[in-house]
Amino acid sequence: ERFYYWLFRAKFSAQVLMPEDYSLSLTYADDLAAGILNAIDVKAHNTIYNTISQSNVSLRQVVNTAAAQFNRTVDFIDAPESLLEKNDLHNSVFPLFVPLNLNIEGTNWLRDFSVTQVDFNVTIETTSQYHDSIGWSNPKAGLSIEKETKVIRI
Repeated sequence: ERFYYWLFRAKFSAQVLMPEDYSLSLTYADDLAAGILNAIDVKAHNTIYNTISQSNVSLRQVVNTAAAQFNRTVDFIDAPESLLEKNDLHNSVFPLFVPLNLNIEGTNWLRDFSVTQVDFNVTIETTSQYHDSIGWSNPKAGLSIEKETKVIRI
């Protein structure tokens, strides 16, 4: 649901209120499942694994990648702390936002379990196709489009 928020914005919003641009690490569910299935056959585990399949990804990159796949462009409206405070909001209204670069090392599991991670563009495309198939309902996480529009217009 938190990742979906950003895909939804890429598909339906011309302007997206965006917090500061930090990077984070993500895990695509198919990559995680492949790693788990491979781990079943490994007799001895010598370390703890971080199952990260996408590193150094920013929320802007997620929105830009998805918007490009939808043949759209999205304008980002910066959301500094002052704008949020003025609207009685906090950075926590932005799903997946962490106010620091959160890049977790996650290459050991890819090597040790012979997993080939899915390309980031493909993860966005596949996830978007899934939401096409079930209809794009309003996200439960994050700001509503109405609230976002109100904040942008102030």
